[in-house]
Amino acid sequence: MTNLLLLVFPFAIFVLVFYGAKIAPKGEFSSEYLKWDQMMALRTVACLSIILHHLTQRITNYGWINKGPISLYNYIGFLCTAVFFFSSGYGLLYSYLNKNSYLEGFLRKRFSSVLVPFFLVNVITVLANHLVYKKGTGDDPLYVLKQIVGIELLDGNSWFIVEIIVLYVIFAAFFSMLKNKDAALTLVILATLSIMAFAFFRGHDFDDYKETYFMGEWWFNSTITFIFGLLYARFKDGIETFLKKHYKGMLISFALLSVIITFAGIVVNNVFGYYHEMLSTYRRDALITLAVQSINCIVVVTFQLLLNMKIAVKNKALDHMGSIQMMVFLVHGYFVRTVFDHTKMGHFVWYLLVFVCSILVAAILSPISSIASNRLKRLLLSIDVKRFGGKVATYILAGLVVLAMIFFAIRGIAISRYYDEEMKTLSACNVGDEVYFGRFDTDGSRLGKERLKWIVLQNDGKRVCLLTKEGIASGYLNQKYEEVSWEGSDLRKRLNSDEFTSIFNEKELSKIIERKGELISLLSVSEAEKYFSENEDRQLSVTDIALAGGCNINELSKANNWDMKGYRSSWWWLRGDFGKKEITSPIVTVDGEISLSERYVNKPGGAIRPVVWVDISAP
Repeated sequence: MTNLLLLVFPFAIFVLVFYGAKIAPKGEFSSEYLKWDQMMALRTVACLSIILHHLTQRITNYGWINKGPISLYNYIGFLCTAVFFFSSGYGLLYSYLNKNSYLEGFLRKRFSSVLVPFFLVNVITVLANHLVYKKGTGDDPLYVLKQIVGIELLDGNSWFIVEIIVLYVIFAAFFSMLKNKDAALTLVILATLSIMAFAFFRGHDFDDYKETYFMGEWWFNSTITFIFGLLYARFKDGIETFLKKHYKGMLISFALLSVIITFAGIVVNNVFGYYHEMLSTYRRDALITLAVQSINCIVVVTFQLLLNMKIAVKNKALDHMGSIQMMVFLVHGYFVRTVFDHTKMGHFVWYLLVFVCSILVAAILSPISSIASNRLKRLLLSIDVKRFGGKVATYILAGLVVLAMIFFAIRGIAISRYYDEEMKTLSACNVGDEVYFGRFDTDGSRLGKERLKWIVLQNDGKRVCLLTKEGIASGYLNQKYEEVSWEGSDLRKRLNSDEFTSIFNEKELSKIIERKGELISLLSVSEAEKYFSENEDRQLSVTDIALAGGCNINELSKANNWDMKGYRSSWWWLRGDFGKKEITSPIVTVDGEISLSERYVNKPGGAIRPVVWVDISAP
């Protein structure tokens, strides 16, 4: 019964849309078809349905738990996004074909209307994370800036903003460069298909700590309708003449097709899907799923268009929701993922709170965003772009987008090559071997990161335990002088922050096994005794970057004349027992001895020697 109660939400959306709707008389069609307010209505339905999709994903554990009829929303989020892409593609080309000088100031107008709300939500999210949820309080200003401008996506839902901006730039570039409209349209379509292919071959981003550009099927499984929108606008008269002539048959056919292909898509996604990266059939499975879902998008959008040809939807509530739907889209993810994610309440109350809070916050922020957007738009339009190259600037911007895609494509190929080599080595390694895994700036002088060397401490055939060969960083275990347990220490947080997780690319990170809430840790006292039988084996040299970071070193050791060998030995941190608060922490001394209480937790200068466990059970 509780699960059936959740159907109140799709029913409420239905009422919102069709309250006050007008059906065209028999033999006639709506004069409001595909006008601005109708497109906003379609986008509003899509936006609210996307919220249902994200909420349902959580309660069904992404389809693994059946929650009754509402479970359908777990599978149809991409169909909702397809509406956004169609309306964008259609609106761009229709406006270009029917408005004089449409491209004049195009990017300045579009960037203002899209980026201002995006930046505003990012700023508020960063502030909420820092002030309310105490998340990311150790982030440096540059990283915070990257979050605000969207280089680091705070919310995975923002991927749409990034992709649509790229499509805007491509559209503006080709239609500015070419006088032949069909030639420009062809190139835009080819570029869009290239983006889909680019994202498809990049695969998934398995790093749960950040959202990466053009990774995951959400970047391409509904993009096909952007092309559909472009083609519909280009051949609008012919398409609509055909649809009107055969309206009844087309409506019935696409209604049935929508149901059939949607459920077929669910089956295909469950059987094949996009998450078979570890299987040899991965590309085949993903391509089959993409083909079916692309057809699904076109069929469902066409059915919605057929309905709109006869039914004009309009009421004050729908108009208001249409005016704030972008902000609702941008803010709802924070309520789903952060504000109400771990609160104990019934599903109905949880759904209701997310919807109400998202709409209320969007209603408050939208006027602010609109004022700022309009002012920025006026400012940008007042600039004489001809002095800065005019169309040339658009070409340069489009060129930069293409170059960025080429860069990431080459990077993706390199990552795959290194990853394959690393996993092949790890699968065959023995205890005591030295292996490469990940990259880290170890010298601080050359650009880029160096391949990081690890010592194999354990291999049971399914996983390997790796310890960095050298101390790669320096610091205290805890900033404050206070009794602290390992799980409450600043060093534990630091090891699992971007500073150290960025050692690994998305594929490497997906193979690291999380243990007790940690991806990266330190050796315990018992492990340091177990894996190293002699003190000399525990003596540690450090990297140049660790030395520059303040790592304490001894060039002369009681056990070894290090300076004669060119080594720099340092003491290094071990982790204490979980749940046990101490004012000191165990360490390995410069001579390789284990000391349980020699260093206070806030003592700076200790070397940091990360430990990871890597899954080698699958290729």
